[in-house]
Amino acid sequence: MNQQHPSNVHYLPLPLGSAPNPFKAGTRKAVCFEHFLRGGTRDELIRKMRRTGASELTARSWLGMFRLYCRGVRAGRQREVRGSQ
Repeated sequence: MNQQHPSNVHYLPLPLGSAPNPFKAGTRKAVCFEHFLRGGTRDELIRKMRRTGASELTARSWLGMFRLYCRGVRAGRQREVRGSQ
């Protein structure tokens, strides 16, 4: 696991934990979201999304959307935990 990586590789803040898949099952976006949850570098995720047929621009915009969604899920869970104390 302790491998050298080029400095231009961008890592996403993963693992994100389990977030429910909000997209319709079997769609390209749902498949790409599953790839996102499994983690990897930004470039690896874009390559996986491209294999599903998404364009480069689509893959990049979906990554941003997935990140924001997971951040919102985590923030919601933190609010729930704080509210129950």
